[in-house]
Amino acid sequence: MRNRILTGFGIAISVILIFTSVLLIYRYINSTYRYYRSQVERLFADVESSDKELISQKDLIDLPAPVRKYLEYVGVTGTEKVRNFSVVIDGEFKMSQDRAWAPVLVEQISFTDNPVRLFYMELKFLGLKIFGLHHYESAAASMDIKILDVFKVAQARGIEMNRSETVTIFNDMCILAPAALIDSRISWREIDDFTVEGTYTNAGIAVKGVLFFNEKGQLINFVSNDRYFLNEDGTYELLSWSTPVGEYREINGLNLPGYGEALWERNDGQFCYAKFNIRDVTINSGLE
Repeated sequence: MRNRILTGFGIAISVILIFTSVLLIYRYINSTYRYYRSQVERLFADVESSDKELISQKDLIDLPAPVRKYLEYVGVTGTEKVRNFSVVIDGEFKMSQDRAWAPVLVEQISFTDNPVRLFYMELKFLGLKIFGLHHYESAAASMDIKILDVFKVAQARGIEMNRSETVTIFNDMCILAPAALIDSRISWREIDDFTVEGTYTNAGIAVKGVLFFNEKGQLINFVSNDRYFLNEDGTYELLSWSTPVGEYREINGLNLPGYGEALWERNDGQFCYAKFNIRDVTINSGLE
């Protein structure tokens, strides 16, 4: 009897070891970060070298006064026109209203001429690591979320996702790379001395955002009604989305916000799902 128990125990251990090995191999091959880095490498390989263009006061002339004041505050004059930017963020993230906050780490690379956004995140919830990737390219967007980098628990694609991520592209330009607002794809409507509405169009998708500034010229909030909320049952809902920012500091020579939040205005109340500390922003970064 004792030998049978030992034999059974040995078989169980072998099965567990084989399963674990297969899982690790699968995870390595299908690693979210590995895929993210491969896409970054591909994008930089496709970029054609060009002469550096510097921003002058002439580039700001046609912008609405609040936006012009903002770019002057950020300090974009004399810097390079934005071709790409990379971002490092940490903070907290909520996957739904009734769940606890989870620590999150984010890496992002974006290109502006032919808009591309790769947003990679890792978070830890109830002891489990969760990996996510948002990919926007050629006006098509996708989102994939995996537990332990193996089991897919959420994904999104389609018209609603494309429109939502176009809003995010515009939002990133406003907050992370303000010099990118010198762009013919944006039309402006000045509302008052501290508020403007911008319409950003890419590949036939036009989205609006309202930018709010303070007396210093700092951007303090961005609000859009063109972004879709993904419900847990897989349905979409068009809701007001905002990203208040603050704690401005110098980041690589520019005055940028160091902290931001992301909120949805739901029928059952406001839902803040992200609190981000912006650790680094590099304009026209090379492949690292």
